[in-house]
Amino acid sequence: MQRIGILVVHGIGEQKRGEYLGSFVGNLKAALDKEPWREPQQVDVAGSAQEAVLLTWKKDTAGTPIEALCREVYWADLDTEMTVWRWLRLVIWALGMPGTRLFNQDKPGFCTPVPLTDWQRLRVRAELFGVSLVFLILLGTVDVLYGVIQFVSARESWLRWLTWLPLDWIKGKLRGIRALFYNYLGDIKLYQDQTRRDSATGELPRVAIQKRMVEGLKRMAVDPGIEHYLVVWHSLGSVVAYNGLMECDNRDELLAKCQGFLSLGSPLNKFAAIWPGIVPINSTAPTNPIPWVNVADVQDIVAGKTHLFQPCQNTSSIGGLIDGLAGGKRDFEWGDQRVLVTAHMSYWAARPEGKPRLIDRLIPWLEGGALIPPEHNLSPILGKVIYVASLVGGGAVLMWIFSTLAWVFWRLFSPGWLPVLQGGYIAEVCFVAKFFLVLGVLIILAASGILWGYQTYQERRGLR
Repeated sequence: MQRIGILVVHGIGEQKRGEYLGSFVGNLKAALDKEPWREPQQVDVAGSAQEAVLLTWKKDTAGTPIEALCREVYWADLDTEMTVWRWLRLVIWALGMPGTRLFNQDKPGFCTPVPLTDWQRLRVRAELFGVSLVFLILLGTVDVLYGVIQFVSARESWLRWLTWLPLDWIKGKLRGIRALFYNYLGDIKLYQDQTRRDSATGELPRVAIQKRMVEGLKRMAVDPGIEHYLVVWHSLGSVVAYNGLMECDNRDELLAKCQGFLSLGSPLNKFAAIWPGIVPINSTAPTNPIPWVNVADVQDIVAGKTHLFQPCQNTSSIGGLIDGLAGGKRDFEWGDQRVLVTAHMSYWAARPEGKPRLIDRLIPWLEGGALIPPEHNLSPILGKVIYVASLVGGGAVLMWIFSTLAWVFWRLFSPGWLPVLQGGYIAEVCFVAKFFLVLGVLIILAASGILWGYQTYQERRGLR
């Protein structure tokens, strides 16, 4: 029997222990079920899928058995509790990202990703400005709409006719959207924070998260029954796994049986551009070179290529990572999802019919073969067009909804110091939209200045 290991590293969110592991194993089993002769069987180790899951199947029609021990690096419980002060700091940080200072530092035995040119840095700041503006419009729309629904729910007279709407369901969805954005931004802020330290150990938050990753690698490395193992990263978990790989001790011992690293929906390129000091490259490679494959859906707003990660001087690998695809490549831009909102969370989705997906192509890699990229379900060029159109169109729709709601409040409750609206619905809503766009730009510029000044103060005090 061939016994292998699979170590998965979840991304952002408040998922429960074992939730991401269960999703991954469930989709892998569904992919194996497409070929009945494989006869996959799933068994929870120690009676709990929170710890580990054992998945068995047949490698070939001759019945050669494979046993995969699947474990998860869980770190969602290390997030900090949200307070009013922390929420305010998070909002200022998110809106002020266009003004964030580049974080870089020289670390003995490491080099940093390829630095950006001045034009590239300007482009990154422009993109951050756009993201901050969309963030402000989205949360403003969600909060105003939530307030309107609360207002409608509390009325029993002239708004009674609106109560046929599923108001509780809508409020739940709005809370979910708001929580998703706060969780995503909060996890990134926590991981890049240079000042907040644990009161007991004095460590940065990401150090505790990285320790979980190293523990996961150790469990795979010391298991005498595992012949080789594969590490799968998703979203911010790719940064966690990358740091664990680059900065762990005894790298030869921990990575001797590692067959490959697979990153999905990875924001490593964002970290390399903004915080290169957080994702350094180890200049000493382990004896066993490890293939690295990075898959990014063309509509995934989080993901991107990893071209900024190159070997340090006088080395031939990226800290031990080598290109894992044919033709000396490691990045694969996948045209898969037809809508932007599903792109980041659909990498593992298994389908009973249709073209082989990524989860189907993963099986031969687990069995010791090569990883062949999945076929496109959508032209990558068309996917990029849809992506841009979705961002522009979605932003416009959100702005229209927000402006309409603000127009209603403006009409009903506006104080005397605001301009008087006139000219009909279209002209008035356009005026409100322009007013709040200008206000939003001023808010982002102010937040950017605050963040730049605060980080400059930290650097001069040696706190960053």
